[in-house]
Amino acid sequence: MNSISKTISFWFAILMVLLTLGLGIAFVFTDLMKETMYGNKRLIFIALMFGYAIYRGYRIYLTFQQNKINGENN
Repeated sequence: MNSISKTISFWFAILMVLLTLGLGIAFVFTDLMKETMYGNKRLIFIALMFGYAIYRGYRIYLTFQQNKINGENN
């Protein structure tokens, strides 16, 4: 994989983490879609958003560590 595609992939992954965290926070602290998503359905969705953000963040961390070990600049 060349450097440009690695850079784009890296920044896209960071964007996804920020978007999922933002959506999770928005659902926790606002009444966004309160009429259609309520109760357990809302809580499960919030947990999925935070869980996915943690998963993507962990993958970014692993990729960064692997690149550091291999001596690649990204």
